[in-house]
Parts: sequence; C-alpha cells; structure tokens
Amino acid sequence: MNLILELLQVALGNRDSLFRAPSAAEWEFLFNASQLQAVAGLCVDGIERLPDSQRPPFDILMQWIGLCQIIETQNKLHQSVLVKTRDCLRNGGIDAAFMKGLVCGSRYPNPKRRSCGDIDFVVGEKNFVKTLDLLEIIGTVDRELIHEHHGMAFVDNVQLEPHYKVHNYQNPSVDDAMQRMFAEVFPQKLVEIEIGGEKIPVFPPAFECALLVGHMVNHVYAEGLGLRQVVDLMMFIQKEHEAIKSEECQGCLGMMKMERAFRVFACVCEEYLGMSHELLSLEFTAKEKQFAAKLMNDIKAVGNFGRGANYLGNNKALMPLKSYFWVVGRCVKLGYLCPAEARWWPVSKFRRFLLKKLCRKL
Repeated sequence: MNLILELLQVALGNRDSLFRAPSAAEWEFLFNASQLQAVAGLCVDGIERLPDSQRPPFDILMQWIGLCQIIETQNKLHQSVLVKTRDCLRNGGIDAAFMKGLVCGSRYPNPKRRSCGDIDFVVGEKNFVKTLDLLEIIGTVDRELIHEHHGMAFVDNVQLEPHYKVHNYQNPSVDDAMQRMFAEVFPQKLVEIEIGGEKIPVFPPAFECALLVGHMVNHVYAEGLGLRQVVDLMMFIQKEHEAIKSEECQGCLGMMKMERAFRVFACVCEEYLGMSHELLSLEFTAKEKQFAAKLMNDIKAVGNFGRGANYLGNNKALMPLKSYFWVVGRCVKLGYLCPAEARWWPVSKFRRFLLKKLCRKL
C-alpha cells in the first residue's frame, strides 16, 4: 500500500520516482487501490511522470488510461451542470455557495482528473423550497428524498445535493457553532473562484477550512475516509496556507472543536503525501504522529465511503444494526481525532434510527 502513497507523491510533485519498480501483480493491486481510494485519475498524473523503467505493464496501463478518460469526461459534464445550476439559481434570485467536489478539484495540478461524485451547494433555508422548484426547470427533483440537511436532484444525469444546511454535526454545540459561522459568511462574504473558465461562488478560506475538516471527521466515523479527501485538504492547504494560519481560521476551527483533527490531518499530509512542513510549520506531538499512523492504516483498510470494509453484509434486516455498531466501534477506536464529535455519534445515530422507525409507522 505504500506504493500508492509514493505514486501520489509523484503525481503531486513531491518526489520524482518510486522507491523501486513494482511487479505486474503490484501494479494490478495499485490499479484496484486507486479506485477504492477514488484517486485513479490523479495516479495517472503520477504514472506519466515516472521514468519508463517504472511504468506499469501495457495492459494495466491501458485500463488505467481508459478509466482516466471516463473520469475526465465525467468532470467535463459536471462542470457544465455546475454552470447550468449556478445560472438557474442566479436567474431565480437565489444565493448559493458551491462546496466540495469541483471546488476542491480546482486546486489540483490537473483538475479534470479528480474523480467526481455529486455537486453540493447550499442555499438559505428559507429559499430551499424555491430552489427545488427552480431545479425542476433544468432537471428532476426527488421530493420524497429530503435528507436531514439536503435534498436530491438530477440534471443531465448528474446528481445534485442542494443543502439548506452545510452539514449536521452530532454535537449540538458544534452544530450551533457552524450555524453561527454560516450566518456570518452567507451570502455576504462569499468569494468566487474559477472553474472551467467560469466564476463560481464559494465560501471564504477560513470557513471552508472548518467545513473540509468537519467533512473529513464525519467520514472517519460514519463512512470511512479515502485518500481523495486527504488530497483535497492538502491541495487546500497548499493554496491557502497563509489564510489557514490567520486568527480567523484558527478561531473557526476552535469554535468547531476541531483543532486537533486539523493538526492530525495536516500531519498525515506531511508524513504520507510529502506536503512541505514549511507551509504550516506545525510541530506535531508524538501522540499526534502516532495517531496519524493509526489513521493512515484505517484509510488503507477502509477506503473512500468504507468501500474496503464489508461490514454490512447481505442481510438487509441486520444492516441498520451492523451500521450502528460499526460506527460505535470507530468512535471508540478513533475517538482521539475529534472527541467532541466521537462522543455524540452513538447517541445521534441511535436517535436518527428511532426517528426513521417512528416515521415509517406514522
């Protein structure tokens, strides 16, 4: 598994070659691992920079290039849907902030090779219903599927998640802090970045830092964290490191009780992806380094959205119970990362499970 970290370091410009030339079997493993971790396109960047003697066998290389072309095509489609959505909301008088996905990808060395999932954006809660109405002009809306903080829509076969709240945090005080921070920046302090030649409204760096870290913490406990999210944060740090060191950004992380989580994630970026220490100049404790190693082992085993862990099985009746105990186990095992959230996850997940059961009976 260390080979994929080396390959990512090459892709990100943090080393020139692998420690040694992998065998054909190892390249097959790397190909599968890159998909599990949602970094297949980024790995192609690394392969293109390797010396000829270290490149994969022709058949594996062709599979990888074919997958990369699919990723690039999906990325292009997502960009067109992003612009279409932005224009639809803007014409309808709705302020929106786009987040994650293409926003993170815009910072990659080769943005078109970041794997796409869906398109996330947030609007004011009072405008949520109107947002769904507008989205029906350009696509379809699943009005039966309203999650606890977002809805679901489809435009040109691309999944959209229109949020009326950036995220639901398990700890009530953390959740309240995020809502207060959101009210301070939305919509008056939004900024614009360029994606595919278009200006897209996004959150300012201090808020986005807290959002990205919170999103990663959620993945760690609820679903499994993949290397794609780690690379997303690393790309953000490399671009916004001066803003991250500001009192405003550190204050946001403090309000969210996620200073330790940020430090651990930053340690992972430095220790395993080769991020320059000079960017943040953080001195990590022995405990933080030890936990960063533990977290990296979990990332390797579990993968993006937990795809590497078959913890649910095929028995649908037992899936909710297995999911619950899986989360509880992760909160115990990885609680050091963010105790404020880990303590509340078992309570919140159990409460949501009971509410779903109650709603079905009603």
